[in-house]
Amino acid sequence: MKVKFIFISAFVTLCALCFSCAQEMSDKENFASDKESIQINLFGAIIENRNGTLAFENREQLGEIINSLPQLSTPINHPSLRSTVSGGTNLTSINSLRENGFISLYDVFVDAMNNAEYYYERPGGYEEFKKKYNVMFFPEYEDDYSAYIPVSNKDLAKLADKNGDVIISGERISVIDIFSYEQLQQLGRTPPSNAVTLRATTGVNKIAEEVVGENKVWVNSNLFSGNSLVNVEVCFRKKGLLGVWYNHNSGTSAQITEAGFPYPSLRDYDDTHYEEFGFSSHDYHYARALLNGYLIPVNAKVKIYHAGTGKTLTLTLQYN
Repeated sequence: MKVKFIFISAFVTLCALCFSCAQEMSDKENFASDKESIQINLFGAIIENRNGTLAFENREQLGEIINSLPQLSTPINHPSLRSTVSGGTNLTSINSLRENGFISLYDVFVDAMNNAEYYYERPGGYEEFKKKYNVMFFPEYEDDYSAYIPVSNKDLAKLADKNGDVIISGERISVIDIFSYEQLQQLGRTPPSNAVTLRATTGVNKIAEEVVGENKVWVNSNLFSGNSLVNVEVCFRKKGLLGVWYNHNSGTSAQITEAGFPYPSLRDYDDTHYEEFGFSSHDYHYARALLNGYLIPVNAKVKIYHAGTGKTLTLTLQYN
């Protein structure tokens, strides 16, 4: 359901497209005389925090740093891989930035999710929530009143300031590029549209939406990082006071119960139990085993528990 790890060339291309569209509304400004500047060593590159906005030498440098972020946010310590969801610890991956006083757009989103229930569950709270976190995208599409991060590349959002800006070659540029619900649907961030007729607790590579009371859950999966990793994405929402759905913090767990036959591609995770707490989605990553240098086809089962609905879901993973 999300933008996943891709090679650096793809990240640079994405950034170039994002910036080419954003530059028309960019607020150009010269920061050469900026006195409130802190230099930060990030993945070997020296960047500046200029009054709360990160300054990059060029787009290529930004693209290289974006490509390095997954190395921290998703440690692949095979076989004891530990999943880190996009909110499971409610911290960004780049501690050095926060230590130097930088607050990212992603940090604002994390704070919004930590406080969502307080606002959505009382009269007038949603209006206050929307005003407080006005940099987020609120589509208000049918009954979906969730707050969405307004950047298609969430790793890029971790480098944008709290208003969604970065500085490239001395120019302030907005990286916000989400303006419609259709964009969110194309990115796979919204609940499945055909959920009413496809509710289920089992499925192959995905599980349709399951609703219990004021909570619902659905599951997607995909391959990434050169097809060497399997991502199981557990998504959920809660119904608020006025009958609208919103993103919030909840707990989930995932356990490989069958690693596969005849070649167990996920054998190193057999019966390994992981748990996460935080906002949707929770991403559980599994590294595929190799045989004679080739990736073994995936034919495994994952048992997933979602605290909000109290449901246990069984996902079959089948990938060549």
